[in-house]
Amino acid sequence: MKKLIFTSIVFISAVFCAYSTANASSVTTTADPVSPAEEIEIKDITAAGGLLRSAPLPVVSAWLLNAQMNLTFLQDLGMVNITVTGVQGAVYQTSFAAADGAELVIDTEGWSAGDYTITIVRSNGKTFAGDFEL
Repeated sequence: MKKLIFTSIVFISAVFCAYSTANASSVTTTADPVSPAEEIEIKDITAAGGLLRSAPLPVVSAWLLNAQMNLTFLQDLGMVNITVTGVQGAVYQTSFAAADGAELVIDTEGWSAGDYTITIVRSNGKTFAGDFEL
């Protein structure tokens, strides 16, 4: 009986994946093809005090799209200080109540082309950062 259930689950999963893949190519969008969204990987850069048993969960999802950086907080971090720096120094700074699900949009219009770093610092000193290019 267990083998029959397992085989059924595997078969249903394979059919679902094939159906999803086939339909994904037929989806059309009406959005302007200006530029694709670019993910910014935000990592914990606080000095590790020991070994991790598993990979840490992401705390923020960050994307660049057109002239905006979109941040969605995936955990409640409390009040954080957010700074974006480039070769010319800090171009953006704010304090933000980073509740689970909170969103912040940073306008990058007018920023010079180049490399930038976004840094998010919690009140306890835990620091997260990610690099991106405009």
